[in-house]
Formats: sequence, structure tokens, C-alpha cells
Amino acid sequence: MKAGFCTTDISLPVGYNISGGYVRNLSTRAFDPLKIRAAVFSDGKLTTAIAAVDSCGIEKQLIDEALEEVKKCTGITFDSYIISATHVHTGGHLRHGQEEQINACKEYLSDDIYALMDPESLPVPDSPYYDYSRSQLATALIEAYMRMEEADISTGKGEDAARVFNRRIKMKNGRTYTHGGKGNPDKVDYAGPIDPEVNVLGAWRKDGSLIGCIINYACHGTCMCGTPGSHGDWFQYADDVIKKLMGEKVGVVIMNGACGDLTQVDNFSPRHDFGERVAKELGGRIGAEAYKVLLGAYPRPDMTMEAASADVPIEKRHPSPAHFEEAVEKLRKGDPKVDEDAMFARTTIMAEVMYKKEPVSMQNVTAIRIGEAVFVSNQNEIFTEIGLKMKKESPFLYNFVCSLANGHCVYVPTLSAFDMETGGGYETRINPGRLDIHAGDILADKGIELMRSFTPVEPEKVDCPPRKPWSYGTNPPQID
Repeated sequence: MKAGFCTTDISLPVGYNISGGYVRNLSTRAFDPLKIRAAVFSDGKLTTAIAAVDSCGIEKQLIDEALEEVKKCTGITFDSYIISATHVHTGGHLRHGQEEQINACKEYLSDDIYALMDPESLPVPDSPYYDYSRSQLATALIEAYMRMEEADISTGKGEDAARVFNRRIKMKNGRTYTHGGKGNPDKVDYAGPIDPEVNVLGAWRKDGSLIGCIINYACHGTCMCGTPGSHGDWFQYADDVIKKLMGEKVGVVIMNGACGDLTQVDNFSPRHDFGERVAKELGGRIGAEAYKVLLGAYPRPDMTMEAASADVPIEKRHPSPAHFEEAVEKLRKGDPKVDEDAMFARTTIMAEVMYKKEPVSMQNVTAIRIGEAVFVSNQNEIFTEIGLKMKKESPFLYNFVCSLANGHCVYVPTLSAFDMETGGGYETRINPGRLDIHAGDILADKGIELMRSFTPVEPEKVDCPPRKPWSYGTNPPQID
């Protein structure tokens, strides 16, 4: 096996669009670097790429263009890849989705309704930054490929549950709210699980030094929300810990897991859950746990790879005629820049337009086995319960569930979140591109199917002949 790692910088200039919101938000500070972290592996038969981009989401177009740039410059074509967003809400905006939706509205809406949409308030990619990020992604992939060297592969996992919480809360009225409110006496319990697993794949030189590692953990990148600028959130601090302990030249790739309903916010604690201190705590804990896993690693030289991918058609959700008319009326009465009802009314209208334009969404699911580790990706912010289902039904011990990969899409809740009596939360709203309510199970089943298509990995053969008991240890007790 060969492995190579590379990190490139995509720090956001002041005045550019920040990702992670429904309305335009321009950066006024650059607090911390934003990065693209990439790794490439080859077993002589397959060459695969794993990468994570510091943004709330990246579109398939950017990934396709970067891969084409890689091919044009070097001739490299990857047999399979998982290129994801870390889901940092203080990164640069790398999706043209809102622009496409507004342009479609011109075609499908009457002039008077379109005039209410206020396209100038929607976040859009800044062309120079978008182009730079695409080239930096291509650069990271090329350099990771060029830096490949002979590697032994280790896989392990730890746990950290101290700084991640399910943000969906059961209320006394029987419903579920997204963020039930600190100090609110109507809260009852968390509405869903967390996934505390910290999965770690390490690539090691024959001399025992670490080439790089891939870390997989599930939590929104929202620690730094509310700051007036760009920041790498907890991912940067996890990266820092590994480099300080294992060497500054060690490659680190951090893949976000099934994080759709997980954040650093504890709705049952009075403590403040945002800011640099919280990002350092969460990132430090994950980095330290990954370090502990690497300390106990047993690298294997005999690892191989497999890959499989499928595009799954899933129908989009869209509003009923009555719901659509209600949204139009709310938009007439409010300003989507400042009024929440008007803001969501606009997204409801866009959902209907995008359904008319293209009622079915082709959803990519990719699985890659690298040694004992299986990476399974989808394009969405899936709820944690969906990721746990894939892990439970996988035939492998080490399962890296990767969200927001190979194209950005939407929240995918569990089916129970849509229950009219007990469900709810803004993740269940009808927004542009939102998928059929059964999408979670559909995507999980496809991921499980792909993982089960891989060859089981044989246990490592260790030459340890039987030995007699230690002579000192066979003594009977003495009580006189």
C-alpha cells in the first residue's frame, strides 16, 4: 500500500460570503485558516482519494471541475473518491444552489411573485474565491498523489461524548424542537442519540513514523457561529493537537460523520456553548482521542482496497398548493432579510420551483474499503441514528460514515422526525431539494449494501506459539 497527504490553504478574504446561513453574511475578519486536507491511497490496483474542505458544503460541480483539473495537469484519474465538506459554518460559500433556484424562479413564477424574492439577500459564491478553492482542491489531490510512499495501515477507534449533544429536544407538549432552549422548563429529554466514536486510520512508514491519519467524528462545525469572520472551527484545533504530538509534517484529514442533529450545544446546560474556548475544547478532545488511538496502533503491511459507488434516485418534497399560496402571502407581508416567516416562505416557494424543474434528485452513495476501514459517504446532513444504523449493519468493525460528500444536498432526518404528533424541527421543513421522508432509510440501505459487497479482511497473523504458564504465577494461595 502507498499513501500520501497534502493540505492547502483556502482562507477567506474579508468581504466575501460566509457559508452556513439562509441570508447573505459577509466576512469582516479572518480569525483562523481554512483548509483543504487530502489523502491518496493506492494498493497497486486501485487509487482512491479522500479529502475534506473547510466549508458548510461544496457542490458536485466544484468537485468535478477540480478532478478535471487534476486529470488535465497530470493525467491522474482516481478509481474512487470521497470529497466532503467539514461543515464549518464560518467557511467560504462554495455552492451555486441559491443562484440556480433564483434563476429558475424567473422561469416558473409570475413577475409579481418573483419581485418579492429579493435575490440580492441570498448567499452566493464569490467567483475569485470559488475558482481559487477549486484549484486548491486540485492542488491538494495532485500533491497527495505525488507524495505517496510505502505505508503500513492501522485502524482503530476511541470515544468522546463530553462535548457533543443531540440538539433535538423532546418537549412536554409531546413534540420535538430543534434547540428547545436553555433554561426552558418545558424540555423533557434529548430526542435522539449521539455517536461518540472517533475512528482513526493511520498511514505509517516502515521506521514507525506517521505519514498521516484520517479522523472521523460527528458534530456540526458551529462552535464559532456568531463571530464576524472566518474560522476553521473545532477541526483546526483537532488538527493542531495531532501535529503538536506527532509532528508538524504529519497529514491530517478530518471527515465529519452523521452530524445532522448533533452540535456542541447542550440545551440542558446553562453554560455558553459558542466561541473559541468551546472550539478548542471540542477539537482538543477529538485530537487527543485520535492521538490515543494512534498510540495503540498496530500497522499492517498486507492491506488492500475495494471501492463501490451508486447513484440513487429519490423524489424531492414540495409544498401543496395551499402551502404554496400561504408562503406567497407571508412573503408579501415580510422582508426575507429580517423576518423569519418571510425567509422560510421564500425557501418554500423555491422548493416548489425546483420540484417543477427537476422532481427527482440523484443521490450518490460511495463506499471505499482501505484495509480494515470502510468509508461510506452520502451527500447530505443525515441524522445520527441513520449513521448508527449503517455502522450496526456493516460487516466491518471500523466504519467511517462521511456526510456532505461528493456534492452538497440537504438535511435527511429519520422517518420518526416527520411524525405529526411527536416530530418536528426545522430540518423537517420543505426547503429546496429536500428529499422524500423515507430518504434516510433508502440511503442507509444502499450504503449497507455497498459495504456488504466488500471482501472480509482476514485477522492479522501473529506468530505466537503456545507457552506454558509462568512458573511464578502457578503458586497456590498461602493463608497461614
